[in-house]
Amino acid sequence: SGGNRDMSVTRAFDSAAAADVPLHAKVWTPRGGERCELPTNELSKAWEPQEAQQTTRSIVFPKRNFTFIAAATEREVALDDRDHGGLATMGLMQCADEGVPSSSGLVTAQDLATCAQEHVGRNVRSINARLKGKEYLPHHLTVYGNGEKILTIGAIALAVDASPQAQSTTTSGSRADRVVTAFQKFAASSNGNWGLRVEPSTYSAPVGQPVRLRFQTNQPGYVQLLYVGSDRQEISRVWPADGQTRRLNGPAGELPVSLTLSAPAGENILLMVLSQEPLNLVPILKGGSAAASPAVLQQLSCEFMRQRNIVAKEDTAGPGACAGDAAATGSPVSGSVGVDGYTARMITLTGTP
Repeated sequence: SGGNRDMSVTRAFDSAAAADVPLHAKVWTPRGGERCELPTNELSKAWEPQEAQQTTRSIVFPKRNFTFIAAATEREVALDDRDHGGLATMGLMQCADEGVPSSSGLVTAQDLATCAQEHVGRNVRSINARLKGKEYLPHHLTVYGNGEKILTIGAIALAVDASPQAQSTTTSGSRADRVVTAFQKFAASSNGNWGLRVEPSTYSAPVGQPVRLRFQTNQPGYVQLLYVGSDRQEISRVWPADGQTRRLNGPAGELPVSLTLSAPAGENILLMVLSQEPLNLVPILKGGSAAASPAVLQQLSCEFMRQRNIVAKEDTAGPGACAGDAAATGSPVSGSVGVDGYTARMITLTGTP
């Protein structure tokens, strides 16, 4: 909640006109010289990577390792229901219980906050209808740190619009957006302490011309290359083959594989994943590929998240959760040096006629 910039809200709730509304405004009064909004502003700026530095240190993103959701901006007060808690908290809990809309089937912290914001807006409109006189604007949930972190535990990961009816009306354009957005979310959910830089020999090549990939990383890991072609219909494992594992041990080098773009021409999406332990993608990409559906994307997310060193599982997980399948039964990683989890980068290669 913001500071003491707008005390009129608090006074209004003490008036007789608002006596039947069991609400109060949370206001934090700073001590002399203290400004609570500065640390979050400084964190969001100072923790950004310095892209100009071509060093291993510059490819580490600690900001990816925390997510902070504030109930209001620094210029707002947050409203509390005296019986049930803050409007923002109530919205977050209701969205987590009922499910969060997501066209890709993957729900992030920002998706959760956006869903909760709609609940805050509805509650404030209801409050205004009961008040006599002054009306109030909703306060705005604000996400700092890694807002694109994928949430996979319990019903939070349930995509509301992933019903068969919604899928049947999905256009080819939205399918393309879905898989590209999912790959972006996979990369954004990487462990921020694990640096990875990937650079192709060319970002645009004629169909049939081979492309090589160079990498730079601050720790070894097991590698997987996932691919979505220009038609956006399937996700394929490019390298290594089924049942094989390949580990990158050097801090930099070139992958021992060449990629050849095939027809039709267009944008091809690669996702390079390094993981602490080998990924088990065989049950997901049966025969090396699978349709780019929300269900497949969710299963991939569960397998990536299994790479964290703590795995939580609810007793009664709803649809879309990682609990109850092989991908969610991972054990804590031990005996390894460095960070846990995985890191991933997305590369776009354009095939030309």
